[in-house]
Amino acid sequence: MHQVQDLRHPVKECQVNAESEPSMLDKQQPLPYTPQPDCSMEPSDKDIDMSPTNQADKPSGRASPIPFTQFDEEDTRRSRSRPRRKSYDSIKEVRSSVPQSFSETTQNGKCPTVEGRIDCRLSSDEQQTCRHTSRDRFAWKRHSRSEVNFRHSITSFRHHVFKSAKPQVQKRSTTLDSLPLEVIELILSYLLEQPRANDWTPRNADIIACLRTSKAMYFATLSSLYRNITLPHSMTFSKVLKQVSEDPRLGNMVRRLDFSHYTSVGFGRTRQAASALQNVTPRTLKECLSLMPGLTEFLVHEHIDDELDEEVLNSLFFQSKLRALDFCACFSRAFTTAITKVITSQPVEFPFLRRLSLHECSTLQAPFFEALLPQLPHLTHLDVAHTLITDEALLSIPKTARLTHLNLGRCTQLTGSRIVDFLKTHDAVRELVVLNLMADVTRHTLLYEDDLEQLIPALPMTLRSLNIGGAKIKHSTVPLLLPLTKVLEELGLAFANINVSDINSFFRATITISNYASEDEEMEWHPWTPCSLRYLDLTGISSISQMSLLDTSCLLVSEESSPLEVVELGDNVIRKLQDRRKSNQTPGWVVKELGRRGWFVRQPKEGIIDDGSRSWKMGARWWGMRKIPVAVQDVAGMYGHYMFKC
Repeated sequence: MHQVQDLRHPVKECQVNAESEPSMLDKQQPLPYTPQPDCSMEPSDKDIDMSPTNQADKPSGRASPIPFTQFDEEDTRRSRSRPRRKSYDSIKEVRSSVPQSFSETTQNGKCPTVEGRIDCRLSSDEQQTCRHTSRDRFAWKRHSRSEVNFRHSITSFRHHVFKSAKPQVQKRSTTLDSLPLEVIELILSYLLEQPRANDWTPRNADIIACLRTSKAMYFATLSSLYRNITLPHSMTFSKVLKQVSEDPRLGNMVRRLDFSHYTSVGFGRTRQAASALQNVTPRTLKECLSLMPGLTEFLVHEHIDDELDEEVLNSLFFQSKLRALDFCACFSRAFTTAITKVITSQPVEFPFLRRLSLHECSTLQAPFFEALLPQLPHLTHLDVAHTLITDEALLSIPKTARLTHLNLGRCTQLTGSRIVDFLKTHDAVRELVVLNLMADVTRHTLLYEDDLEQLIPALPMTLRSLNIGGAKIKHSTVPLLLPLTKVLEELGLAFANINVSDINSFFRATITISNYASEDEEMEWHPWTPCSLRYLDLTGISSISQMSLLDTSCLLVSEESSPLEVVELGDNVIRKLQDRRKSNQTPGWVVKELGRRGWFVRQPKEGIIDDGSRSWKMGARWWGMRKIPVAVQDVAGMYGHYMFKC
């Protein structure tokens, strides 16, 4: 072993010269540029401790030589048969069906002294690579017994490390800022929070924090915040109006103005007291619409109908290019008078309007519909449930329209024969997906048995939801419905005059014989096609009771009815199912209630989960909705009330 105290020792002299005046061999040759992955995150405490540039390992002032004997003694003291102790473990939970599942990642310890030695000889790029190549680092240490071997090991180390790391460095790294703007906006959409009723807490705190991340994230976040504006309270509207007034560029980003969550109740104020604040008024609404030239969707309901005067409605119909309008349950006298005057006084075509909802606008009269519907050449969604629409207004829809969603439920001014003619002959209803013809049996009957015999065979096979509740459905009508049950997912048969065997025919495999002209010809056997129904409305059917539903002869709650998930029942049946003891409850089925509606729901099997989302539901997930949405969004607010509670 060399003695470092001996000044005559050639190794000592060589080492001092190497530290004071670097020779030509010590001068680092230029290396090809190797890009490192860009990382904007600050180093953690663990990385700082392991870094060769840490203050504990960095020499102060002029670098002093480190004797080689220090490493030689360290090698002799460590037992070569004993493995190196693990410095730290990374434990991570694994999402699995088995509890207490973890994954463990172990990293070996690092020697700061060795990295300090390399810090004296290598560049910063080489030090960064050296931290991840412990095997080559210790291989270098075994060659460090003389100055010649030391310099040779440095050269071989540079060549080996950068040659082996070259394929890994060439891998292209993608940062968040380099992603397309559409992808960033899609990611940010998951941070948006829907407002809750009577909730005054701040929302969207996470997405607002993204404004301070980078320039690309700033513009993407602004676009996500202002594209679809939801206004739960008048104070929120006042703040939005102030921001858009100060910066008109923000108004150009707005595509949807949503008042479906709006309520005038809050902080103990009544609607009259809230109107005195002058936040949401006809003047402020008109000013807001003028600052949003790119607005395409406008959604309101009954809590704001008094503020929709003639000037506001003129801005909506004639000064904008709206694609979707929703006036759900707007029936005040001021609104009815204003919108009737605006539409009937200026019969102008609205080529941009495609989705229109007048759900529960029960005070609108026939002249309004007869003046509006002929001016909608590209209509695709129409909801006029519980209105005074007439047969003449319905038949005046242009042939260029392509209706996919049509809700005519509880319209007492319509007649069955004219409805059948419209659905059989009109070009606008060739591609229907959702059709609601539900009638209130206590007030009006829309479809009789003869009407059903003509209508059901003529319905398009594109249907996914059909509601003919309240019609005169009998035993003879069930065979006509069988072909539709192979494509429908929702079927409403409320107050039908049918029995359990008729309902079983939807799910039980039967054999049909057809296409034969004489007894000598061979019969053709058609294979059974499974039923596709997931929702069935049996409200008010006298043959469906608690006892018949749970009887073994009924297939509704058996495995044979799969994929049926929801059966809507009347109040009496739901109440009796709830009163049953837990020991007598049907396994796999539970009772759900909301308002005046109740459902018998099948519990999902393990590993088979269907959240109910469909493209034709436009954001809704559950089954049996009675209001057609005009915008793709989560169901909440007053719209959820009219969809599932009424």
